[in-house]
Amino acid sequence: MPVSPLADNTSAVREIAYAEAMSEATSAWDGARVRQLRDALGDSQQAFADRLGTRQQTVSEWERGASRPRRMAQRLLTMLAEEHARYAVEADSQGEPPAGDARGGTRR
Repeated sequence: MPVSPLADNTSAVREIAYAEAMSEATSAWDGARVRQLRDALGDSQQAFADRLGTRQQTVSEWERGASRPRRMAQRLLTMLAEEHARYAVEADSQGEPPAGDARGGTRR
């Protein structure tokens, strides 16, 4: 069955929109924002690094501005921030941690 050109175009537009959204979300990860997320989670640099699959030294470099998170790390940071925000909102609205997480949305 032939695929209409419109269907292909719609798919391409969605992919471009997604790529642009990811680019905007990930470009904002500077040292202050990394530190803010780590503090919100209550993690040490080592615990935060373990959570992201990187080294403590790398987290320190991000926070000091000596380097910036690369593309995959930026995506992980974005996902982690979104997950934390979801749990924080659920806990605030219910007055207790979300079901299945007795620690109030933090993993460590």
